[in-house]
Parts: sequence; structure tokens; C-alpha cells
Amino acid sequence: MKKVQEEGQLSLWDIEIPIKEVSFTKMDEKVTVLDKKITKMDQAFTNLPPGGTVEEDILNKYMDAALKIIRTCGGRFIVYQDNGSIHFTGKGDIDFKTETHTPILPIDKILYSKHDESVNEIQKKTLERVKNQYNVKQVIKRYGDKNFIVITEEETISINPKGWILNFKGAAIFNENEVLKDRLVGVGDTVKVEYGGKEHIGKVVHIYGPGNCTLNVVFDNKHTAFYRDHVKLVC
Repeated sequence: MKKVQEEGQLSLWDIEIPIKEVSFTKMDEKVTVLDKKITKMDQAFTNLPPGGTVEEDILNKYMDAALKIIRTCGGRFIVYQDNGSIHFTGKGDIDFKTETHTPILPIDKILYSKHDESVNEIQKKTLERVKNQYNVKQVIKRYGDKNFIVITEEETISINPKGWILNFKGAAIFNENEVLKDRLVGVGDTVKVEYGGKEHIGKVVHIYGPGNCTLNVVFDNKHTAFYRDHVKLVC
């Protein structure tokens, strides 16, 4: 993972993880109380049937009450619930709890998600900018993930709901059916543009400029250049 220096981009280290600032002493006290409430579950982990894996056991025990269950890139497990998260060691032992949901990284594996997560317009606009700046191989939207994942020849990029660009060196984990089959607007495509405060339908006749970012569009007997981010593919 590298710290990105380009304007408008942030590395993972620049993100403020949304966890309340409490002292470790107070957090430990809270965890102790909560753990007492799940003593029966903890005991169940010590009586696992032969052959069961930690992943299978966590899924079986928590899936009905979970929003998401992930296996982190470090081999740990996190169960997301309505009121917070339960963090497990790689062996399946409860480590600690939080009242927040830790952001999911592209190098984490989503084992289960009760619902899908949608992306917003800020992310879509950032994605178009990334496509213009990088040699993009694949764009991925995982089920249950709030982020776009972009695979380039050099690295993995995640675009979070705030439109922040996060760069990773590790390979993303995803299913083939989560790869978006979209493409960049090309010459001859019918597009939607905004001009004079109104939307118009036109056709792309020429593309030029650094990164092929400028598109010439013909509409209503006009021949006008638009930045790629301001041109939407119709068909």
C-alpha cells in the first residue's frame, strides 16, 4: 500500500475510521460486560463438531442475526450487526466489540451480506475520472460492498461513498459475476449532454486530448466539445 500524493486522492492512512474515541480501559470494561451476555455462544465454540472450519462455524452461528460477515485480509473475522460489530481472531475467538462498522477493504472477503449496498453519484463521477486517468482493466461492484473496486495494471483502487480514492497493492477479492460490463463512451455512440441549461441527445464524432478526455458531440445542428465526465452514454 502506498501513500498517494496526487491532489484529490487519499491513502488508507488518511482516513479517520469512524470509531468513537474512548480509552482502551473503558472499552475493555464494555467488552467484558457484553461478553458475559454471550457466554453460551462462547461455550458453543469449544464444542465444535469434528471437521468444521472457523469460517463455517461463524457463518452458521451468526448469519441469522448478521448484516454482514467478512474475513479480513489478516485472517480475522468481523460480524456486522445492527448495533455494532463483533471482531474475532483467526481462530474464532471473540476479541472485542465496537459500536460502529469498520470499512470493508477490497482485499477483505465478504462471506455473507443480508442486503446489497448501492453506490452514489459522487462515486460514479469519481469512477469516470479514474477511468480517464488510469489504464483500467476491470471495474467491480461487490454484493454488500459500498465501494467501487477498480483493477489497473499496477494496483487495486477503491472508491468509497465520499468519493475518496484509496490505493492498494494487494489483489482484490471478488466473484466474476460482480465485474461490471460497462465501457467508455466511444466514437459513434449516442450520448446525453447538458448545454445551455438543457439536456440534449447527440452523437460522438471525435475524441481527443490527453487521456482521450475531450469528446466532440453533434446535437441540434451544433458541434460542441465536452469533457468526458459530462457525457452520459445512452446506447
